[in-house]
Amino acid sequence: MVQVVPIVRDLDTDQVRSSQLGDEPVDEGGSSLVAYGEMYMVTPAATGSITPGTPIKIAGTVAAGLTNLFSVTTTTGGRLTYTSATTRLFHVNGALTFTAGANTRTFGIYIAKNGTEETKTEIQRFTSTGTDYGAVALNGLFSLAQNDYLEVFVDITVGSATTMTVQNLNLMAIEV
Repeated sequence: MVQVVPIVRDLDTDQVRSSQLGDEPVDEGGSSLVAYGEMYMVTPAATGSITPGTPIKIAGTVAAGLTNLFSVTTTTGGRLTYTSATTRLFHVNGALTFTAGANTRTFGIYIAKNGTEETKTEIQRFTSTGTDYGAVALNGLFSLAQNDYLEVFVDITVGSATTMTVQNLNLMAIEV
């Protein structure tokens, strides 16, 4: 028996919706079009000289996790790029662990959009010795248009210049 699924196109957003899937956008065949993207660290590397007041992108090589309407640039700390033509709202969250290149430093860690750190997402983490593992969780709501991208940046908020190595990272964006 063939099941017929009613599909309706929303003229305001040009998205196709199915009453069986609630308010979730679907393609013509009824498959989900909810946008999401994920990247995670696979090869840690020391982030260059981090100086107070100058946020820079983390180093290391990432891999793509699950993605739909996103692409992942895997080198130099990674970049999660939104590829759909429709502007959407996303909950972006991440978690990372790191070690510091020097003792007694406080790092500010941010989600960055299009190469600019979003201060609303800053989390500070103090490390007492260079061998401490610092753990950080990041969250924020972002409106993303086509080719907007997300990265992770770091800054020193207390202490002098040093390096850091992100050992583990997972960054994901999920349409809300």
